[in-house]
Amino acid sequence: MDILELNNVAKEMLLTDQFEQIQTVIIEQPYQPAFLQERLQFKTLLLTNPNYFGHLKEITLPPVVKIVHNTTYEQLVGAGYQPQTGLLEAVVAVRQSSGYGGQICSLGTPEYVRFFASHDDGATWENVGMVSFQAHDISGAMPLNYDVKLPYEFPKHWCSSENVLKIRAILSWNRPIDPNPDFSPIWGDVKDVHIEVDPLKIIFWKDVIAQTKFQLPAAFQEAVKAAPPLEASTTQAVSVFELHEMYGGGKIVPPHRFMYPEVHKLVSNPQLSEVSALSSTSILGQLGLKLGDLLGQVSAIEGNTHYEELRTVGLNTALDTLAAVVTVKLPNGYSGNLCSAGSREYVAFWIDYGTGWTYAGTSSVTVHDIVHTPTDGLQYAVEMPVDFSTHRRLCVSGAAVVKVRGVLSWSVLPSHTDPNAPPVWGNHKDVMVQIKPGEGSLPGTHVPFIETVGGMDIVQINSTSGLANGLAVTAGFTAQDSPFGGEVIITGHIANTPDISQGATPLYYRISVSQDGIFWQPLTNAFTIYRDELLDGVWSTLPAHTQSAPDGWYTYQEDLVIAPGDPQIFVAANVLARWQTAGFADGIWKLQIEVRTDKTNPLHAWFGPMVTMRLNNTAPSVTLTMDKGECGDFKPGDLLTGTYSVSSQYFNGLSLYLEPANGGNLVISDTTTFPPFPATPVMPLSRSYAGSGVPTTGESKHWEMNTAKVKPCGYVMIFGATDRTIVSSGYIGFSSATLYEGFCLLK
Repeated sequence: MDILELNNVAKEMLLTDQFEQIQTVIIEQPYQPAFLQERLQFKTLLLTNPNYFGHLKEITLPPVVKIVHNTTYEQLVGAGYQPQTGLLEAVVAVRQSSGYGGQICSLGTPEYVRFFASHDDGATWENVGMVSFQAHDISGAMPLNYDVKLPYEFPKHWCSSENVLKIRAILSWNRPIDPNPDFSPIWGDVKDVHIEVDPLKIIFWKDVIAQTKFQLPAAFQEAVKAAPPLEASTTQAVSVFELHEMYGGGKIVPPHRFMYPEVHKLVSNPQLSEVSALSSTSILGQLGLKLGDLLGQVSAIEGNTHYEELRTVGLNTALDTLAAVVTVKLPNGYSGNLCSAGSREYVAFWIDYGTGWTYAGTSSVTVHDIVHTPTDGLQYAVEMPVDFSTHRRLCVSGAAVVKVRGVLSWSVLPSHTDPNAPPVWGNHKDVMVQIKPGEGSLPGTHVPFIETVGGMDIVQINSTSGLANGLAVTAGFTAQDSPFGGEVIITGHIANTPDISQGATPLYYRISVSQDGIFWQPLTNAFTIYRDELLDGVWSTLPAHTQSAPDGWYTYQEDLVIAPGDPQIFVAANVLARWQTAGFADGIWKLQIEVRTDKTNPLHAWFGPMVTMRLNNTAPSVTLTMDKGECGDFKPGDLLTGTYSVSSQYFNGLSLYLEPANGGNLVISDTTTFPPFPATPVMPLSRSYAGSGVPTTGESKHWEMNTAKVKPCGYVMIFGATDRTIVSSGYIGFSSATLYEGFCLLK
């Protein structure tokens, strides 16, 4: 069957508007037209048969078609960890032009990635968290690489103890991933990698006690635990003499590898004093090496990936951050163990916006000799925030797709002037990425934009209801028609930042809120931000800074100007404001950000798009009654009855349980019977908003409990409820007051 026949088959199977959407995919996957139909009707087919695709091992329903772990449309192409910043990263390749629920102006469909970690090489797993991004139908060159990141700090060991973990990343299109490491995605992928966790930098004495093998006197333990923490001493670089000895006189790691940093210094700045320092009468002579031999061996190497390799690059569209995944392949050759300074894997990023390569910056990750490096290597992540403000465009103009190059270089900085300059130790990788849509900014202007409100991407907040839906960008929760309450963190950027690290006058911004869009009030509360500095590929932490705005204007602290020897400054999590919403009325609010070069001059002002969101700081209201009276005495076999009620505009769930849990069946007036109370109280009676059909404003019910099989004892019935509010930008649900009804069962 040729392409024309396949297209005719597809036309008969699909509606006309669907056909145009998937035509590109049919051409690229010519032998699976039904495959595409099941992609388009994915959720409908799952509703008709939960095991339609044969992905559920525990369900006996026969599958209609077997589709499991299918990577036709999306695939995990890399996963790694940045041990110095505590970031898990995964790169997903979106491989087709259609099949993702709509064009760039639509909501598209979610691509979920959940991470699991194992401390025993896969024998057991712990759920770390889930992240996501939205995929769209985008025509043109494929694949497009997307990065997702999850902040996670694993427990740290002393530097004398290597800490290698196994990480599992699971990718699933349009279907959230259960917290089960054996989850089988229908459309998606599973990838296992190994990572290294950096050692402790701050010594807490309670950890010393915990890791001590000897039994210490109790009084001594308490005194040590109370002592202030101790900052670990700065790790030192290992000398070439020590490396020569560590590496077996060049038998384990050759001299032209471990001495490459010194040789590079000599080649790039051939001063007579440095030539003398490496002469045969000095270092090289003592090691039995000749400078000419080293220079010849190094010059013969170009793009060597024996020790490390750049696997892939992706763009986190929500945070405008490029990420690279680097594989460190061997246990030796990285200038020392975890108790030393180790060495750096540098990655320079270049972007082609259509007119040739533009240097976007260099970042790095510190690596070490890890004796227990597995055969598949250790996976490291390198990230680089990028200012796309002048290249962003509105979605109606189509998706902005650009080419990105990553250049990996061990131990020395890659070129910032020539994207084609080959590294000695390392390689380069080219990929395509998609820039998040938005209003662009001309050079010299300072258009601001808000990225997230309360942890949610602004595209996830309904512009009419002000309610949020979807997986949070900055925390591990999922919103479902959720308002916002508590501290609402607002993040974003301002275009074309001045070079404040070199003394340029900073920008000023204010964020104002309004209920009606007419009368506005600026946020003025002080809050703390944390900043990082990137200089020549090396990250360092700046002192914490207090943002204050008694006049309503905050000073912008970010500096994205790129130049060798000129540090860039990044605000952690891109925080613009922390809105303390207590005291503000529940309901719809509008947010607006304004930027000025001079606070008093409105002629030089720029405004970002308005964001509509809904506040709720009212917790659910609950009641619980027992018909025969609180603290009554009963006999086994008596029927206990009562009522409960929940009132909440954004009801999420309730729980009613018995403590201690010694059995008993609970019956609700709608004839729903819940199983016996288990050995431990785990909310056996519960209702939730998600998919249960209960009213979103709460519910009121009668309850009954047969005590025939309940052991004589004193009992407390405990009742509470939660709502769907995003609380303080970090989790879901204000909780009601907890209510108790006590009673006794007598022998």
